[in-house]
Amino acid sequence: MEADELPVKKARKPDKRSQERGVFPGFRRPDSAYFSLPNEWTDITADIQSLAELKIVEYIARHTWGFNEYGGKKHITTDEFMHGRLKGKDTRMDRGTQLSDRGVKDGIELAEKHGYIVITTDESDKARIRKYYGLKMLPVEVDGKKLPTNTSPDRKSLPPARNKLPTGQEHSSYRSKITTTDTHLKKTISVPQSLSMEEIIRRQKEAAK
Repeated sequence: MEADELPVKKARKPDKRSQERGVFPGFRRPDSAYFSLPNEWTDITADIQSLAELKIVEYIARHTWGFNEYGGKKHITTDEFMHGRLKGKDTRMDRGTQLSDRGVKDGIELAEKHGYIVITTDESDKARIRKYYGLKMLPVEVDGKKLPTNTSPDRKSLPPARNKLPTGQEHSSYRSKITTTDTHLKKTISVPQSLSMEEIIRRQKEAAK
């Protein structure tokens, strides 16, 4: 062997999953069926070193911000994180994160530890403990007052389980009441829970006029 020659390395066999997956064909132009991310998103996620943690954060964003629910939480099971949220009995909204059971739990633990997500646990029914996940939001300040964010799910506002809408349609039904008062007038307005905090504030100010 010549001095400047290097030994030929044995070629690695292609990963089986890569062979099955093939080459990604390309992104669709996002004219519809998309949701916005802040410009700082890539700066935020640049600090995330775990793929599982990143997938968990983005999946929660998809199912909160994706329904224009900023500051709310969504009930998502481990199975749904793995394989996609259920829409009805046998249909899933997406493919989930494709993480393993252990990967989902590790990703959730890291995302909560690093402050990206918040979790509310409903233990009112010990046989069916439910966990609700949301992105941790900064408080919104209006007229010098900080409005609360990441409010816990209100079980009293939900209909009985037998009347519950299929998963993924929550944003179209349940409504909350916001009451505004001035010296001459008292108004009560109905606001869909899926509205952004900015829209709720705008409606409050309009009702107070």
